Amino acid sequence: MSEKSGPVRMILREESDDGCVVDTAYVSMPDTVNDPYVRSRITPAGQGVPREVITEFVPAPERPVSYLPTLPFVPGRAVFTTEPSSPAYPSGARWPCTDAPVLLESLVQISLAADWRRIPLPPREQLLGSPDIVLERGDVLRELQVVPVDG
Repeated sequence: MSEKSGPVRMILREESDDGCVVDTAYVSMPDTVNDPYVRSRITPAGQGVPREVITEFVPAPERPVSYLPTLPFVPGRAVFTTEPSSPAYPSGARWPCTDAPVLLESLVQISLAADWRRIPLPPREQLLGSPDIVLERGDVLRELQVVPVDG
């Protein structure tokens, strides 16, 4: 179970190719569901309806009650999920780790067990990012990507 963190403030800095810089402040949001595996929930500051909610989950032995059903769940792993307010944007998950190949294989196996199938990389214009692996279920694609973070 988690200890709730105190109020969280975060600034996200995004730079576009043309040099434009946008800073977005994020703040803690109130709990709407009692979920013992949630450490924090943040959303962009100053918006009536948040455009997204980022939730930090501590490692859990089973899928937490407020974990998005559209995302794969890996038992025993801390994870950050992003839930957009608009269905036009995909939800996402980020697992901080030091064993990316092991985690990636776990995500593939969990997805295959849930009736996803691994497919060759589609043309770039069909993708959101630069995935290492793409899975498909019906007309939905799941992109899995390892992103090294220098620490």
